[in-house]
Amino acid sequence: MAAEPVRLRTEDGGWENQQGNGSGAALVEVANEAAIDVNVANESVISVDVAAYDIEAEGVKTVTATGTPEALVSSSTPCKRVWVGAPVDDDGVAVNTKVVRISGAGTASVGYAVLTTDHKGFYIPIADAADLTVRVAVNGEGISYVAFG
Repeated sequence: MAAEPVRLRTEDGGWENQQGNGSGAALVEVANEAAIDVNVANESVISVDVAAYDIEAEGVKTVTATGTPEALVSSSTPCKRVWVGAPVDDDGVAVNTKVVRISGAGTASVGYAVLTTDHKGFYIPIADAADLTVRVAVNGEGISYVAFG
């Protein structure tokens, strides 16, 4: 089979042709962060696999005292993004009783609110997980996190 171009939608809404490898597939780099392997079996079937990020750190950060922000991780942890969400117990029940805030170092008075029911969480693009701080409203509560490199 001859190598056919694969058309991909670009971030600006345009189209880009990538040269296929003869099997109807093309390897495409996305923003220098991940690779997408696009397989075109015929004109109506497309499968996409995204290369996974490495997990650099994960866990639940518990903050000892209300009013005293603590670093999410204790040492430099280079990464591309950090997922944060509300921690749950083994039965999926929320552990926290009040909102927890996560923010950049030096901005502890503001920050993203993580509600007690925010189990799906959200991603924060950041180069080092140690640059994030966690602030709680109740002693001993915290936040679940995964730092992806």
